[in-house]
Amino acid sequence: MRKYLTVIFAALLYFSCTSTEYITLEDRGEKMVLTGQWADTDTTHLLYVGVVDRKGVHPLDDATVSLTINNGTPVPGVLLSSGTLYTSYSDYFGSGEGDASKLTAFVFDCDFAAGDKIKVSAKSATLGASASLVCPAKPIVVSCDTTHTRQIVSLDSEPEERVNVRLKIRDLPSEVNFYRLTLYSRYYLEYLHTMVMEPTWLDYSSEPILGGGGQGGSDSLLGDITGTVNNYCLFDDYSFRDSEYTLRVSYEEWDEDSSYLLYVYTVSFDQFHYLKALDTVSESSFFSEPVSMPSNIEGGLGFISLDAATAIKLK
Repeated sequence: MRKYLTVIFAALLYFSCTSTEYITLEDRGEKMVLTGQWADTDTTHLLYVGVVDRKGVHPLDDATVSLTINNGTPVPGVLLSSGTLYTSYSDYFGSGEGDASKLTAFVFDCDFAAGDKIKVSAKSATLGASASLVCPAKPIVVSCDTTHTRQIVSLDSEPEERVNVRLKIRDLPSEVNFYRLTLYSRYYLEYLHTMVMEPTWLDYSSEPILGGGGQGGSDSLLGDITGTVNNYCLFDDYSFRDSEYTLRVSYEEWDEDSSYLLYVYTVSFDQFHYLKALDTVSESSFFSEPVSMPSNIEGGLGFISLDAATAIKLK
């Protein structure tokens, strides 16, 4: 396929000129897309499947998917819906409300344990792709203590009910490890007659290992200037390898009827850098350098991750 690109050269003195360059671009055709964000605490796991071409991403209605654990009998994925809308509000794979990609959703019912080797495969009439995952070990939580304070944020607002969390973890021994934190609020939704659990804001501005303490936390001045963020509360074990560390975070207790759960995840090296890339994309601007998004899909594009979690009930 030949594309006609006009290249404009600025003159050094008082004039300018244009010339037309003919560049042959390789027509890569269609690629299968697989995405999924899984945790060992779940018993059902969603896999989104689609096809990408030069016009965008589309559902793949004729796809079939399967999953094997430790080379066992393949487990078929059950078609959940086609053209499922997903956004960054509900998971990691969208770019924002109103700007979601349309994919076909499948669900697997299975359990994962530390050390399990998982192979995910998908195929259609003309396309195929796969991913290989290893379930990491759960993070080790030694202790978790909370204290309640009333914090004045501004002179024209009421003091906030703030919960300060001191979370001590022990690094998994004899290996390089990567972790992340997520705080969930859990409450009863009366009009649906069901319990709802959703991610909520976690203040890490006083925790250096998460980028706070003057290194770019959510409320730090340097973070405002440089745009440094850590939306997924990622950290590695570089500063406490094979030992213990106490993280200090906090959150606003905005609803006394809600309960709060803090999840500590062990994540893979690939997942760590994938979420780092998403952070970079979320803060990019017109002047930013292009971001290369990691992919762990063989024969296609996208990313499937599997994290191991330890949950702590804070209230």
